[in-house]
Amino acid sequence: MQAKITVGFHAPTWTENARWTMDGILRYLAEEPYIQIRDFRFSVSDENFAGSPPWRGKVDGVIVIAGHTPGVVEWLQRGEVPIVCAVGDLIGTGIPCFFPQSASLARLATDHAISGGFRHVAFVGTCETKTSEMRRAALETQLKPHGISLQALELLSIPNVNYDQQSDDTLQQAVRQLLASFQKPTLVSCFNDRIAAMVVREAQEMGLSIPEQVGVVGTGDTTIARLCDPPISSIRVNREETGYQAVRCLHQRIQGIELEQTTFEVPAIELVARHSTVGAKQTPTTDVQRALEYIQRHACDGVQLQTVADTVQVSLRTLELDFKKTTGRTMGDLIQQIRLDRAKHLLETTNLSTQRIANLVGFSHYSCLNRMTSRMLNMTPAQYRKRHLEMLKEV
Repeated sequence: MQAKITVGFHAPTWTENARWTMDGILRYLAEEPYIQIRDFRFSVSDENFAGSPPWRGKVDGVIVIAGHTPGVVEWLQRGEVPIVCAVGDLIGTGIPCFFPQSASLARLATDHAISGGFRHVAFVGTCETKTSEMRRAALETQLKPHGISLQALELLSIPNVNYDQQSDDTLQQAVRQLLASFQKPTLVSCFNDRIAAMVVREAQEMGLSIPEQVGVVGTGDTTIARLCDPPISSIRVNREETGYQAVRCLHQRIQGIELEQTTFEVPAIELVARHSTVGAKQTPTTDVQRALEYIQRHACDGVQLQTVADTVQVSLRTLELDFKKTTGRTMGDLIQQIRLDRAKHLLETTNLSTQRIANLVGFSHYSCLNRMTSRMLNMTPAQYRKRHLEMLKEV
């Protein structure tokens, strides 16, 4: 009988990011029943980094969500087990880090800026993590072909701000200076939703109209974005996949498998548009509009047509006829197109296996992905990825 492997999890588990990461870890553990997890919840006493971590001698490896504060790396290493970090703050320390892919974040923000008519773009990040600079550089690269220059502000810290709380005066002043300096309308892409909430509030205090003069996009699609007034558009990152890949990597390290790299970027999922960039959004009023909205959000979750009909609360046959008459295409065609676009994006921007990509676009087996790309692109996923890489070399 195979011995149990114990994996530790050390994070502020009351946060959304930690909970989503744990969901991915548990999904991997469901596939590997001989692995068990122990939760070592972060506490304020850990900030002193005195003594040894609480998991020392109790686990075979640990996944952490930790910032790069002085002494943290040495403290983590005193646990004397393999470590994987589920955020990018420990880049450059030798600890493997998993974090949102800068290129996919930049691509989503750029596409949203172009489609929204924003001819000026700014980025507000933080000096606290190297991933902020990576995102700024990626956004600048994505904007350049469109003739759009990027203004950037790196805050000394991430504001300790909620949707109804005030932030640090120094940070407020820096944001106000940026808002006063650029041409309107400008889209402000923010490192996270906390920064985005502060930008929205400062713009309102300055009498700037949102989104007519200033559009704001956050990152993370957390509760802060949804509860802000107005609600903030935000890029949904794949924290669950981050957790899955992080524990998979840790499992390999526990088994003695050497890693060829220590940085791993996980593609973002989508940009959820809200009032801060598109204005007040009308609530869907027809069955077809409700079906469209549901499909756009759940096409890559393996959604079934009957599920769409049940959600809209109308018979499947009636919905299919109305949908085709109104949109000129079937619901199945739309689902396939959304899945294809997502698969193409993952093939272009990641080295994930075709099986993993198939799972991420709603298929249980890679053969389904093969059939879709062969039918719609006249090539397999591997052939599409190879062609894309060859095109990049020619540029």
